[in-house]
Amino acid sequence: MCPLIDAADLGVDYEDHPVAEGEYDLRVLKAEVVKTKEGKDDKGNEKVIRNMIKLMIRIEGAEGEGAMPVNEQLLLPNEDEPKDKNPGRMFMQRLSRFAKTFNIDLKELAGISEEELADRVPSLFEGATGKCMLIKEEYQGRESNKLNLPKAA
Repeated sequence: MCPLIDAADLGVDYEDHPVAEGEYDLRVLKAEVVKTKEGKDDKGNEKVIRNMIKLMIRIEGAEGEGAMPVNEQLLLPNEDEPKDKNPGRMFMQRLSRFAKTFNIDLKELAGISEEELADRVPSLFEGATGKCMLIKEEYQGRESNKLNLPKAA
């Protein structure tokens, strides 16, 4: 009878790790629309609640090496925010850069309601592929990879 866990298995590192900085082929595995958290910012002001596209991205060809997926969040401007001034401009810039990198046609999102957004995003984003530079970033003592998106223009 073979044991469920062998003694040799106990010394293996099963944790996912960030990959070395560089350019990689990427694929969006999961995309969903969520709301940002309520609360107060660093200055004690109420946070603005926003829609956000939350993405899980696989690094193609690195799965067997224990490469952790890249997590990305694309904040969306609220309806009443001008898109040509910050913060709306900054959010649209990041969204445009992501769309260009992953060959996503954002025209499919134009003119839709907030309710329709949650239905359209998965079909539009999931499965999209692109090539992008990954950098390493540390947050709260944990290292991960982040997208270094090129300019859209």
